[in-house]
Amino acid sequence: LRRLTIPRRRESPFPPYINMTLRKIYLPNQCYFLTTNVLNKSWIFGRLENNIYVPVIQLCDNIIKDLNFYRQKFQFQLHGYVIMPNHIHLILTIGNVGNISDIMRDYKSYTSYEINKLLKKKSGFWQEDFYEHSIRNEQDFTEKMNYIHHNPVRAKLVKDPGDFKYSSYRNYYLNDNSVIKIDKI
Repeated sequence: LRRLTIPRRRESPFPPYINMTLRKIYLPNQCYFLTTNVLNKSWIFGRLENNIYVPVIQLCDNIIKDLNFYRQKFQFQLHGYVIMPNHIHLILTIGNVGNISDIMRDYKSYTSYEINKLLKKKSGFWQEDFYEHSIRNEQDFTEKMNYIHHNPVRAKLVKDPGDFKYSSYRNYYLNDNSVIKIDKI
């Protein structure tokens, strides 16, 4: 019988707090466009009734309340958002507390817990991962903001972006801060 030798793991030349397997680098004061989807892209935050979009106000208000909580906890600026029936988009600038992964992990974990409690469910709520795009310049910012603001129109939920309650379009163009206050740039 031949004896198998398992190669020893090499010691890393880097200190233990540097994880060389990380694929992403998050910088403080960086602006990001984020998207996170509901599990199986289920319509949870709204429904169509007689071809009219009706948001589930209790769930959308929870999303907003928790967004405000984590905004204070992680000291990020919220520049734009939209709560679609099965996903949310955010544009935010992170501060010096945590990073995008920390923010999204905590936010998704808590909102999942709260929404499942309201829906009397025990299963997962959000898809595991999220999409993030680092905003590079003013043009990129404007493109992403327009994308967010016109998403409900493209999805044929409303004819005018101002008619969609859970969108920062109302903050920017109707001066309506009744849902949440936005950090305008």
